[in-house]
Amino acid sequence: YYGGGRIDSASVSLAVSDHCQLLNSTIQGHTGSYYWGQATYTDNYAAVWLQNANNLLVKNNTISRMHDNGTGVGGQSTTGITTYDVDDSIIEHNEIYDVGQGIIIKGIHSTGQQANNLVRYNYIHDNDWCGIRVWLSQNTIVHNNVIVNSVIGLYDTSVIAGGKNNLTPRFINNTLYNNTWGQFHAGVEGTDQQY
Repeated sequence: YYGGGRIDSASVSLAVSDHCQLLNSTIQGHTGSYYWGQATYTDNYAAVWLQNANNLLVKNNTISRMHDNGTGVGGQSTTGITTYDVDDSIIEHNEIYDVGQGIIIKGIHSTGQQANNLVRYNYIHDNDWCGIRVWLSQNTIVHNNVIVNSVIGLYDTSVIAGGKNNLTPRFINNTLYNNTWGQFHAGVEGTDQQY
């Protein structure tokens, strides 16, 4: 169990690294509001944080219980997996539940690209906010995922970060079941929406 965190932190972080793998792990947040004197989570907290890295593989993991400040509710900034400036990587065959957002392809910093990533074959369920969110990226492909019981199944948005836009994200053959909204698009151009 991991129980404390501050802004922009995670239980597992792969940063400034290439060709790393996170395989067959269970990552579970703490259920209480305090643990070792720290608030359970503050803003922008993830179970797995990927940043400034290339050719990563995140596969066959079980990720759960990322909540805002011990409230038992996961917001949009408490996630299973968050990426910043990650290229040519694969996130696949993970089960993610009881978090704010399952997977967020989140940000590009001034020197980064975040290009050519695959998010596939994940089972994402019972989350408080979103299953998979593509925020800023180039040529992200999201396919053959199952997303159940989230507020938003797939969320595609590009209105942030100085006008950098999503460039041709593709959503292909995802199964969306019992989400409040199946797929939501905001400020997006050039999205290939094959669901």
